[in-house]
Amino acid sequence: MLIRLKKVRDGVVLSCIRDGGAAVQRTGHGGYFALHDLMHYAAETVLGCGRAFFGLLAAGWTFGNFTRRDDPEYRPLPDEAIMVEHLVGSLSRHERDAAGLDDELLAFLPRDGHAAGRAA
Repeated sequence: MLIRLKKVRDGVVLSCIRDGGAAVQRTGHGGYFALHDLMHYAAETVLGCGRAFFGLLAAGWTFGNFTRRDDPEYRPLPDEAIMVEHLVGSLSRHERDAAGLDDELLAFLPRDGHAAGRAA
């Protein structure tokens, strides 16, 4: 899947072009979500998570699947996606406040080429 972030006047457009050419995109989300989405990409890539945000979009999910529980397109997140969301949320808080990095988050971060529970 090809992932594109494009800066526009009112924020950023996130486009995901799936293998085969189908595309999903959301527009107008601001700088916070651009950084948050980049953190998702980094975390999912480093940890090898195929069932988190970008992996789910590649598998056919739409942005509506991640929204409010009362949205007709909502789907419950797989455990792997929940773990990555917590990790990215913690990294986002740390980016705003360096004191926000805690021992629980450190357990997920790669050390010496190894992610938690995964060989490099």
